[in-house]
Amino acid sequence: MHARAALLLDSLHSERAVIPPGDPGEQLIANLLLSSIAYQLDSVACARSYGERARSIAVGLGYESLTYRRPCPSKFLRVKCDLTGESETLLLSIIEGKLVLPTLRLARFAPDKAVMDRSATIVDFEIEQFRIRLRLRRLAAALESLDKMTSTEESALLVRRILTDSLHCRIAWTDPLERADDFFSMARDLVGMRNLPLAALSLERAQGALNMCTIESAEQAGTVRTLKEHIAQTIDELKRGYF
Repeated sequence: MHARAALLLDSLHSERAVIPPGDPGEQLIANLLLSSIAYQLDSVACARSYGERARSIAVGLGYESLTYRRPCPSKFLRVKCDLTGESETLLLSIIEGKLVLPTLRLARFAPDKAVMDRSATIVDFEIEQFRIRLRLRRLAAALESLDKMTSTEESALLVRRILTDSLHCRIAWTDPLERADDFFSMARDLVGMRNLPLAALSLERAQGALNMCTIESAEQAGTVRTLKEHIAQTIDELKRGYF
């Protein structure tokens, strides 16, 4: 089941990733994360485009309050990967169960490497939970200053600082069944996106989480059994090439 998973795609030009509708705070963070990745890949125009969209959301929310706090934790996928021999760590948004993947040109890598391969080898990945806190006016003002910056490194550092401030509290997992269900849901979404290697890895994570479940009731036992069956069926379909 281990395979190479396409995370960063060479689209020949920078394109805007599809960010699903949902909580505006999560959409703002998704834009910032995509902006950070774009700066990492030297796609400055694309990075600023995401930053401007994040600023627009912040301004809109700022009409209602000074600070935006999402009442429940938000979910993200932290990916450790090997990209042309370099170790990379990416944080990707999960909105309404859908993974927000970048579609960026790999401009700074040689054509005979990442661009032709179009993939990054996954070393490890995990779903994490954070509480979002957005200091809206300060955030909007900081993002507005990006257009005046001439240094890509300075711009990237500012975006990372905003993300660090906004994702201020990491929430530890306490329910393996919930974690397993999240990985399975993400796997099904990835199947729909035709990212089958990453879907396979997500199914493995779902299986591992289920193995850690402590059965405390007949209802829970039934839920675990049903999810195990769905995971096994999906893995079998992947192996048989049904997708």
